[in-house]
Amino acid sequence: MQIIYDAYSHKLKAVAESGNEERAEIAEEFLQVLEPNYHRPIHIHIIEDYSLTKDEREEIKSAFREYNGRFNAQQKDALRKYKLYTSPGKGGHAKITYEGTNYNIFISSHRPSDYRTGIHAAHNIIDLIEKGRKHEAERNIKSN
Repeated sequence: MQIIYDAYSHKLKAVAESGNEERAEIAEEFLQVLEPNYHRPIHIHIIEDYSLTKDEREEIKSAFREYNGRFNAQQKDALRKYKLYTSPGKGGHAKITYEGTNYNIFISSHRPSDYRTGIHAAHNIIDLIEKGRKHEAERNIKSN
């Protein structure tokens, strides 16, 4: 029995842990004969979508469409709603950080010369929120 275990257990474990459910079940049955306490590890693949909904994206784009270098009340509310806070950055730029993380972006706090500055800022803010949400979820999984 030991000779069979030495010869085949490694290959059987590889099949049992491969992800092919049908083959994995058969390999596990053989392994339980050779090694009664063997149970293949359970792989939990959580695929989450941390993306903002279309309405949430539009809310942020709408708030920042008229960005003029200073945050208005609508923009501040949008940032707070999505766990973002601002602080002064270097060189006259505003630093926006996702709460509880080191993830941040910088946007101009001077009067922007490009009329699309607000839309660019909105896209960067959306990316920051999604990255922050993913980080938050991964941190919660690790703590559980």
